[in-house]
Amino acid sequence: MAARRAKGNYEFLVRSAVNQAHAHTTVLSIEPFGTQGFSSTTYSVQLGDQTSIVVQVRPSDRPLLLSNLDTARSTFGSLVPSGSFLMSTDDGPNQQLLFYSMSRVPGRSFDSYMRFSDGNAVDSMPSIARSLGTILAKALVPEAEVAGLISSQGGEKAQGLNLLEDQLELAIQAQTDVKSFSDLKPLFASLLHSLRTDAELKHLPLTISNGDISPTNIIIQNDTVSGIVDWEYIEIRPLGYDTEAIFWLMCVLDPPTNSFSLRPNSQAIEQSFWSAFSTTLPAHLRSQHTAIELALHIAFAIKACPAGHFNPLWAMSLQEMSKYRIPLQYWAQA
Repeated sequence: MAARRAKGNYEFLVRSAVNQAHAHTTVLSIEPFGTQGFSSTTYSVQLGDQTSIVVQVRPSDRPLLLSNLDTARSTFGSLVPSGSFLMSTDDGPNQQLLFYSMSRVPGRSFDSYMRFSDGNAVDSMPSIARSLGTILAKALVPEAEVAGLISSQGGEKAQGLNLLEDQLELAIQAQTDVKSFSDLKPLFASLLHSLRTDAELKHLPLTISNGDISPTNIIIQNDTVSGIVDWEYIEIRPLGYDTEAIFWLMCVLDPPTNSFSLRPNSQAIEQSFWSAFSTTLPAHLRSQHTAIELALHIAFAIKACPAGHFNPLWAMSLQEMSKYRIPLQYWAQA
């Protein structure tokens, strides 16, 4: 059975939930987010004490695991919102709506920042890229915590390389009538072979991810990354996997035509990102440049065909993305 979706006007219920949890103050305004998730509805709530919070309404079969926020905050700190459960209410026979409160991460999504900022937004891209590169290099799971984290997320099948292997196998088996998509299958097979045999990749440290480092989930304030949101899932990935963000940092994506074009300052963005990422890495990991690049290519491939379903925007560009190489001139030496 398909998961339910919490889609509707829940302003009255949100106000009731917030009033119960924040009896010391009043609710001044409730505004739905401009960009909404697939199964939830999210609101920005301004309180009378001059603070603001985020309230998310979810169906009972898609609860928010607050422990995920705690796990993510242990690595990313205040970049990840804290959260608490507010209330539940009936929503038809044997169904409930779940209400959660989260701290407000200052800023706005990268997507919104680029669409609604003035013409200077592109000029700030190297600074944003530098900030995100630094953050992603710090997402390492301490060796002493790896076993416990893997266990808490479902055991060995949650470990980065196992899940990636499953995803590439699904991509190879994916059905499509588009010849250019079918032509990608040898690339998927080649990456799967590398995933299974590359010794350096197998020894890369693991990192924590929300599985979707995308323009809608990266929050920007003052030309720097101020938050990472959407922690419905915790995913464990090899170092370098989330650097696939370099694609949408350097490029302007055009979903209607399934195409992309380089930003005018793409080279400066690229230099800022990789210099910050490699410099922030512990020195002994900087020599793993080739394995990190392989993790990046695997991420590109899975983004093009997640769960065995082709994503046209990424699939149309995958052949070009697969040729991408991390510029060594921007990479810090070990």
